[in-house]
Amino acid sequence: MRKRKLSQKDLKNIWALIVFFITLITLFSFLIRDLIDRLLLSPAAYERKKLLQNQAQLQWIKSQNIHSMSGTQFESYLKKIFENLGYSVQTTAQTNDQGADLIIRDSRESIAIQVKRYSKNVGNAAVQEVVAAVSYYGTNRGMVITNSGFTKAAYDLANANNVELIDGQKLNFLIIKMENEINRKIKAALTNFCPKCDKPLKDKNSKFCIYCGTKITGSGSVKEEEPK
Repeated sequence: MRKRKLSQKDLKNIWALIVFFITLITLFSFLIRDLIDRLLLSPAAYERKKLLQNQAQLQWIKSQNIHSMSGTQFESYLKKIFENLGYSVQTTAQTNDQGADLIIRDSRESIAIQVKRYSKNVGNAAVQEVVAAVSYYGTNRGMVITNSGFTKAAYDLANANNVELIDGQKLNFLIIKMENEINRKIKAALTNFCPKCDKPLKDKNSKFCIYCGTKITGSGSVKEEEPK
């Protein structure tokens, strides 16, 4: 029996399946590692490990040259920023994305985002796309993010449709906001656990650790031990 030769479409489907399974295995291994960390580490050690990972991501984000990225790399870059700001982030299909590249959500709202890595100003076509995406994905509002700037027509249309425009300068402010959020979490992690025995403090205003008697200063460091 003669074997059928694989078509270009068949090869693409096989490649898509391979990528899907690699992604699935990577995600599964990440979840397993996280579960092991939760079981083996103290609450403080686990929290600090997660924050160090966030710090590493922050350093990576600050070191990147946005202007040399591809469109897909720029999307991944922004995904990391919003995740570190506390949003859950959904990426849409590379094709037929219905006007949005990212959908971000938190407890207050959901936003459809169109991403444009341009060397020139972004026009109102991007705003039109994200307006359609807001309706299609049912989000509260839309946003267009670029590494460059926007035309006057883009600003006019955005103002009329509750679309926020983030240019290169505002993107830098977003990164600063993310850095402040990570630093706030690190400070909270240092003050929510005893720095000596790594046990959780009763509350953020605790004077002494109820487990080992260590006196706690405002910065979460050891001052002295409670006399016995």
